Amino acid sequence: MGIIAHRRVRHHGMEPNDAVTDLPLRRVMSWWALALSIAGVAWCAFAAATFPTERGLWIFAAIVLVLTAVVAVVDLLVIRYRMRRHEY
Repeated sequence: MGIIAHRRVRHHGMEPNDAVTDLPLRRVMSWWALALSIAGVAWCAFAAATFPTERGLWIFAAIVLVLTAVVAVVDLLVIRYRMRRHEY
């Protein structure tokens, strides 16, 4: 037999064990999320100062955007770590 059959590997879970993330694309998306979150926090601070009747809403939106920025920064750190290990 001249044809070598591909050995099937049994996977446990929903994705294969050798699945990889597109780290450069993920890095671009994290930078966009970080930039838009910072711009959104600045806008929310301006709006909270300008519209005092809806200050609570703007403060809540700013908190959500700060949390989004923190997640983006953590994701960028993980991406940097994985790219240095050449996992892409």
